[in-house]
Amino acid sequence: MTSKSRFQGISSPPPQKNTPTVPMSVYRELAGELQSAQQQLQDLKENNHDLHQENQTLRLEIKKLVQSVQRLENTLNHYDQKARTQQKTKPVQPTDNYSDPPTQEQWFSHEQVHYPVEQESQSGNDEINGWFVIAAVVMIIFTFSGIGFMVARPLLNQSGEQ
Repeated sequence: MTSKSRFQGISSPPPQKNTPTVPMSVYRELAGELQSAQQQLQDLKENNHDLHQENQTLRLEIKKLVQSVQRLENTLNHYDQKARTQQKTKPVQPTDNYSDPPTQEQWFSHEQVHYPVEQESQSGNDEINGWFVIAAVVMIIFTFSGIGFMVARPLLNQSGEQ
């Protein structure tokens, strides 16, 4: 018994030519969709590049703004220290000796009546100025982040709709 005798009753299917099972119109439609998808991908890449450049510009502007705020803070600290040294050297005048308001005759005189001005104490101004600067920087960061979101959101929605 040879192997040929055992498999003689089973025949293999006749070889067929490669005939297309999908019509050409489907291939053309898929090719068109592929080109459309590739164009959308290219548009998204361009939008991404533009957004990246805008992001870099905004980061640079924020960096400049932070540096300006730091210079302003240094300037304010310098003037604040100058004012303190001037206060220490200047004799403090009592502020509780107010005079009566001028009478009607004094109103029309050429003399000027000076009222003492009460000076505010500046004991806690350093702490308030520091907190004010920090709050201002945080508000600026949130503002620019919000603006960036408002600018980027419509662009992302437009690219998603296409």
